[in-house]
Amino acid sequence: MNRYGRMAQQRWSEHQPEELAQLANPASYFTALGEEMATQIDMMAEQMAGEDPPQESYLEKVGRLQAARMRAEELVLSEMLPTIEEPTLDSSQESSQESDQEMTASQRPWTPLVVTADHPSFPEIHENYQNLNQPQ
Repeated sequence: MNRYGRMAQQRWSEHQPEELAQLANPASYFTALGEEMATQIDMMAEQMAGEDPPQESYLEKVGRLQAARMRAEELVLSEMLPTIEEPTLDSSQESSQESDQEMTASQRPWTPLVVTADHPSFPEIHENYQNLNQPQ
């Protein structure tokens, strides 16, 4: 059984134990399901990656192929694995979320800020980053 079959079997055991118990031969079912998922991922990743662009470097190719594979895997897994029902919020959870919104900035957990080249602070941040990486 490949990793996709094991992943499916784990998902079923956690979220659909009754259906899993009804399978006559779970090992062969999840082996076949895993092989089908792997085949679909391979075909989809190849399609998504497309042809090699001229002048593409080795690292660019690796990145393009890996990104295509990850996206294909995400799509196939979301399609072929059982969906997990998200629990709904009850009133105590809703009030907890409201109190989280009332926290001051110093009380909230730290969240990194991603600054792209079009951000007004980019030149300053970029200069600081360059200075950190300069040999002294």
